[in-house]
Formats: sequence, C-alpha cells, structure tokens
Amino acid sequence: MLEYVWRRAHPQRIVMAFCAVVAAAVAFGVHLQPGPRPAPVAGPTPGPAARPSRAPATATPSPSATPADPRVVALGNATIDIPVWPGGRRMSTACPAGPHAFAGRAATAGLVDGTQNTYHVTPLVAAALDATPGEGYLVSLSCDNDVSFHPQLLLGVKTRPDGTVQVLGPVITTGSGELYDYDRDSLRVADRTVRVQVYGPHRSNGAPAFQQQRSYRYDGTAFRQVDGPTTSPADERAIRDVDLRNTEIYVAGRGDCGARCDYGGMVTFVDGKGTALTGIPQADAEQQATFTIDQVTYGRVRQRGLAFLTVTVRGPGGHTRRAVLVAAYRDESGGVRLTTASVLEEGDDGVTGIVSQHGDGDHATVTVTTASGQQAREYRSDDGDLWSWRRSG
Repeated sequence: MLEYVWRRAHPQRIVMAFCAVVAAAVAFGVHLQPGPRPAPVAGPTPGPAARPSRAPATATPSPSATPADPRVVALGNATIDIPVWPGGRRMSTACPAGPHAFAGRAATAGLVDGTQNTYHVTPLVAAALDATPGEGYLVSLSCDNDVSFHPQLLLGVKTRPDGTVQVLGPVITTGSGELYDYDRDSLRVADRTVRVQVYGPHRSNGAPAFQQQRSYRYDGTAFRQVDGPTTSPADERAIRDVDLRNTEIYVAGRGDCGARCDYGGMVTFVDGKGTALTGIPQADAEQQATFTIDQVTYGRVRQRGLAFLTVTVRGPGGHTRRAVLVAAYRDESGGVRLTTASVLEEGDDGVTGIVSQHGDGDHATVTVTTASGQQAREYRSDDGDLWSWRRSG
C-alpha cells in the first residue's frame, strides 16, 4: 500500500505532484509532519522499556529542520472538546472531559483536587473520516503527569470552515469500556475505514496482555469496529489453578498494625502462612508481620480471573487485623506477579470484624460485624478497575 508523508516539496515539483498527492490522500490518508515536539512535562518519567504507542522523538529546532505542517499548527492551537476517556473512573477523573484551549499543542487539565495534568495533542494523519465536508484528522491525545502516567487516546476530529474543531470521538472503542493502547505507525485509512494495531488493556507500567489488528469506521455518531477480533484473549494465567496457600503473593498492605507501620511486601505462603518485613519509622528498624490466609473465593472482572482472600495480619507488636484482599496477576515493569489490593479492612466504615466473604463475578459479599450487629455488605470493582473497590450495598 502506498503511503505519502507530508513534506515541503520543491517549487518546480508542486504542479506535477499535486494531483497524485491529492488522490493518494483521499484513498490512504496523509501522514502529517508535526514538527518539533512540545517540551516534555518536568520531572522523572519512569515507564516500560518499550511503549506500543510511541511518541515522536523530541527534536531541537534548527535552520534545516522541516517546519510543521500549518494544519498541525492550527490543530495545536484550537479549542478541543475532549470526550470522556474510556478506562473507568480513575481515567476519567485524571483526564477530565470538556472544552480545553490548546496552545502549542498543550493544554492544562485541571483536576477536582486542585492539581493538574497536561494534555498534548499530536495530529497524525489527514484523511476523510466521514462523508460530510471538512478535512478529517486522526490525532493522538496524551494525558500526562510528572510521574509515570501517560495514557494516549486516538481521536477522530474534523476542522469546520470557520476553523473550529469538531470531535468525532475515540477511534478505538470496546464493549468493555477499557482503554487500549495502539501503534501509531500502523495507522492506515482507506475508504473512511481506520486500520490499526491495538494493545490492551492500557497499563502505566509493564507489557500489554495482547496485540490485535482491528478496523473502525465512523457511522455518523461514533466510531464502530468493523473488522478484527472484538474481544480480548482470555487470560491464560488461570488463578484457579494456583494453590494460593502455597505460593508467592505481593501483599499490598495499608493501615496501622499497632505501631503506625506499613505492612506488606512479597510474602511466601506455606500452608496458608507467611511473613514479611515491616518498616517502623519511629524505631528505624525492621520487624516481621505474619499473614494467614483464612478463606479463598473467586471472581472475574472483564475476562480477568481473580481471587478474594480473607487474610489475618499480625503486626510486630501482636496487634491483629483481618482484611479482604483481591488477588490477581499483574504485569509490572519487573514482570508478571500475583498482586493484591484491599477490598475491606477491619476499621473501615464502622467494621469491627470480618466473619466471611463470597466472591461472585465482579463483586464480593462480605459478612461483617459492626456496633449495631452483624450484616452483609457488597463490594464491587470501581468501573471495572481490578485494583479499586468500593461498597455498593
């Protein structure tokens, strides 16, 4: 398939090449020349060694550098009505929707807690995306903080005759509502259909679980998938096949275990019991906390298997606390490992004791004791986020 990269042509060649370039642009899309990238957000930006959705290399302007396409400049200084991000509440909170005024391809994303992230927009391809007048573009929208949060959204937009921008919406849509990464170098547009390699689901750190080629087409209201796999592969790492009472689990602890200590870490369980070193800042020392798995049930969130663990933690000073944790495989920069997140701990929301729990799909029913007696409470994943849970009943 032919590709045309938008570059400044030699004056004598413009007339000869014009018709061919226009025809190719309509059929296949024109890859835009963005020019030098805006200065990166200050601060460290650790992340995986290779990111599927690669950002253009930072360029230092020089007299011989190819200037940015004027259409890139116009889009980078427009007001863009950003849609709600896929990926659940965490993503939509960190990357707020609504009109944002860009200058130099960057815009401030103010958050409800008073902090801010930064949006960066990079036009990638000029192509016809629908049948109405106006020039269409595929743009990469990144939402960045100063640590390791850099998700990217592939958007379809159009410029109106008055120069304003119409947002057609996210190109990569999924029935599960997850955010998928993508390979911008794989983008192809033909007959208003966008073909792209997707990676999913998005992870701030670690390798993606799968890679698939999918195709999307704008139907007048939103982009819909028209070709390629429509579901992600089942997680081959079946947690039900693991003897959780005799394996290594990274226990992500929180809270007070009698001496304001942070308990947790990699725990090797043998017959349901294990230990981890616990740092106590006041004593500037390390002591052991003991973990005992009392109950295991199972669930599933968006095709990912998980286990609910009732765990008793005994701190160095003899203080004990029970908690319900969710355990699942997690891809991290150091590799794949069994990791936990807290669903409920004694002391949360008036809970004085945890009696039992039962997992069922994306929720767990926990029988607890409170000052008013025993009751059953339901906890669900927060918008499908495996590592965030909230009370729902």
